[in-house]
Amino acid sequence: MNEYNIQIRKLFQSLDLGELTEDIVPMPLGYSHKMFAVTTTKGKYAVKALNPYRMCDMEARKRMETSERVSCFASRFVDAICALQFHGEVLLELEGQYYMIYEFVTGDTVDSNTISLEHCKRMGETLAKLHSIDFSELGIKEESDEERTEIDWNYYIEEGKRQNAPWSELLEDTKEKLSKWYRQGIEADVLLSKNRKMSHRNMDPRNVIWVNGSPRIIDWEEADYINPYYDFLHTAIHWSKCGDGSVNSERFLCFTKGYESIKPLGSVCWERVIVRQYLEPIEWLEYCLKQSLGMFGDDEKTKQTGSNGVFYMINVDIVPYKQEAKKLIGLIKKLT
Repeated sequence: MNEYNIQIRKLFQSLDLGELTEDIVPMPLGYSHKMFAVTTTKGKYAVKALNPYRMCDMEARKRMETSERVSCFASRFVDAICALQFHGEVLLELEGQYYMIYEFVTGDTVDSNTISLEHCKRMGETLAKLHSIDFSELGIKEESDEERTEIDWNYYIEEGKRQNAPWSELLEDTKEKLSKWYRQGIEADVLLSKNRKMSHRNMDPRNVIWVNGSPRIIDWEEADYINPYYDFLHTAIHWSKCGDGSVNSERFLCFTKGYESIKPLGSVCWERVIVRQYLEPIEWLEYCLKQSLGMFGDDEKTKQTGSNGVFYMINVDIVPYKQEAKKLIGLIKKLT
């Protein structure tokens, strides 16, 4: 099944979560899944309806379950929001549609225009605490990543032209740079993957709810092993980035100081870490291309979301990063 089959009322009845007292309200959740606020006679909940295309893969379902084990364990040390369990399960299935349910948390989120220096300091501290946790008792095997191969940009360009996709010309203009940066990232990743720790891996501002000034970490779906220095840089950039893709030096330094107040960074080849930073944004760009071309569903809203993502990833996330790399090296070396 590749289409959503959302039946929240029926799901709540089957779990004895009370009768709905308000309309179900869609919530923003990025690109991957659909999220809803649900209020019943027994409480208020956040319901994540998981992308059917992704949940067709049994391994993807196992990763979702494993990531929740990580978040529950991490909640002993950092403020993590975990999925509720029903009959010992966090991944709930009803008529082919998978869900996860959370207690609804009322708080604030921030973006590139509203992030403060205190936010950056607190997130640096939080990431350092996460990197200090010993997850070994969970018994999660560290598996080698699948070997990455070159991305066929010409395929997406030709298919984009065939469908009159608005980003076709932009992708054609940047494909050589994308190929070069992706190759460099792969080479760096091979070396950095020899040192990895369990982490959230996607602790950007969208995945943090601020409650009375304290961060609560949500959406642990990507939790897995990762090089801690890359994870540090990746997260620090997200909390330091301005709307135009440039890095705010004060924010970056505050994040770094917050991290080092808990866990010293030590000596590392930052040039290699910076090059490694290209991989995930470029792979997310490919995901957005597929979404825009209707590979995850033909509804126009989904395709438009993908097209918007393509423009954002190229113009805001990937290309400006090259210009910021030298500045980042200087900032890090100033503190370490």
